[in-house]
Amino acid sequence: MTYPRSHLVSEDEPGFYHVVSRCVRRALLCGKDKLTGQCFEHRRQWIEARILELADCFSVSVFSYAVMSNLFHVVLHVDPATAHDLSDEEVARRWLTAFPGPLTNEIVNRQTLSASEPASGKARERRHSKPISSERNAAGGRL
Repeated sequence: MTYPRSHLVSEDEPGFYHVVSRCVRRALLCGKDKLTGQCFEHRRQWIEARILELADCFSVSVFSYAVMSNLFHVVLHVDPATAHDLSDEEVARRWLTAFPGPLTNEIVNRQTLSASEPASGKARERRHSKPISSERNAAGGRL
């Protein structure tokens, strides 16, 4: 039986996590596809670099990782105190580093985020999962 992350993980305590992501439908991350003969080995370095880049953006430490032909494993250490100490501007900068888009150019042109910028506060809120309160559910709230 599966459980929501909010029941398994305390957002206030540090922890170690083993994360696995697997391809479906015979897709390959890297290596040579036996059916088509295509080589995807060039992806291995990209995946390794992206794991380390995202770890820096999201204030987690990578203890080990393994990239295989159709899956990868990452062992992470999460310390909420590290992320909590970041300013709203730093959270927004890291988010835009990880996921650049049209907003990136707008912020770069301004050079700094204003304190009234609602996006920076929302970025911090999105980092944390909140359990659905039982009062809301008992009052007819939808899951």
